[in-house]
Amino acid sequence: MKKISFVYRNNRLFENWLPKLIELLQKEHEVEVFSFERGTPIEVIHSEIIQLVSKLKERIIISDRTCGDILYKHNENFEKFHGDLDTFYMWAMEKIILPEGERCHSIKLLADDEAELARFRKTFIEIVLRIFKDSGMPTQICVIYDHIFDHFPFCLLCPYDAHDCAKRDMREEQKAAKIIMDLFAESGVGLEKIHLSSREDIKQFDIKGAWIVVDRHALYDEESNSFAEKYAENINEATLLRFPPDEFYLDSILERLIIVSEEEISDLLRYLAEDIRKGMI
Repeated sequence: MKKISFVYRNNRLFENWLPKLIELLQKEHEVEVFSFERGTPIEVIHSEIIQLVSKLKERIIISDRTCGDILYKHNENFEKFHGDLDTFYMWAMEKIILPEGERCHSIKLLADDEAELARFRKTFIEIVLRIFKDSGMPTQICVIYDHIFDHFPFCLLCPYDAHDCAKRDMREEQKAAKIIMDLFAESGVGLEKIHLSSREDIKQFDIKGAWIVVDRHALYDEESNSFAEKYAENINEATLLRFPPDEFYLDSILERLIIVSEEEISDLLRYLAEDIRKGMI
């Protein structure tokens, strides 16, 4: 029996599937969970994790990137440490969505940023083609450039500290967002149907059959320090597809753009649990 601890800040992906994964693991292992609410400030997380370290000694630690950045400094205390639960989920979902496609069977990142970006481009196009096969093409696509650097893979391209809102550069964000636009074009969407916009103009793309592709942070209202999706409140017709990629995949499944059975979801969870049992993470 392994001693496993999950340490993470909650988000939509984790809320949907992590409790089920933990339930599976608890049948064979001793599992404990230390989770933080959505939007918990990094300073608070850091303070609480420092107090947790002694309790986590000689355990297998599985965390998201947010908590992993803090825990990594203490990883000599743990039996094993994996600090990228986000990517773990992303690659597992790719396995379900693209059963015949090329995918990584290891949780380790590729050799360099360029290789990682190339893998993302290839896989993203395959996912989009799967959506077109299952539910058809959108009437149009709007890519929102705000906060595009906040998550993988575009954080690899960010020329400044993406977490410092004062340093945000609209022109750089637009350049990164155009990569997504190009990938949709490569997937067969006509250029006249692909638009670039700011979140301030998001409402004009609320059209039946349209997709709005947006980093989840761009939907938040920074001024009120609220993690409610202010900019999504009046979107009623278009389909919101959030980034990073794991959330894009999740939205595609929840919105039934990709048709995945309950059995396939169960397979996904078993796949994740099996990787943990085998010590692949």
